[in-house]
Amino acid sequence: MGTSPFVEPDQRRVETRRFAPRPASVAELRSFLRASLTGEEEVQDALWLASEIATNAVLHARSAFQVTLEERADVLRVAISDDNSTVPAVAASDASATSGRGLTSIEAVADRWGIDSLPGSGKTVWFELARRG
Repeated sequence: MGTSPFVEPDQRRVETRRFAPRPASVAELRSFLRASLTGEEEVQDALWLASEIATNAVLHARSAFQVTLEERADVLRVAISDDNSTVPAVAASDASATSGRGLTSIEAVADRWGIDSLPGSGKTVWFELARRG
């Protein structure tokens, strides 16, 4: 497994940003991640998976969302929190469906992922990608 040239092996870098509950925020999230990420290999997967989670926050949770990006030498972790406590489920979807494959995509691409309930209300959907660069 490779390491990021920008994060020392015993260090980690964390960035957080909050986004409004509107469809344009998904594009803003992608821009934020593109500008923030230091690795090359994981960028496209991280953009895709984060977009899926953010879209769910806007469309289904109907909530503002916060992204926390954590880079370590060996792993990239993206966590997106919203204010809705409803926990999404991986759903079987028809191959021709235009939606409903977000968590299935995360399950297929991420090295690890999960959903954590937040105290009070809300949840965090997170995924990790092993650094390959």
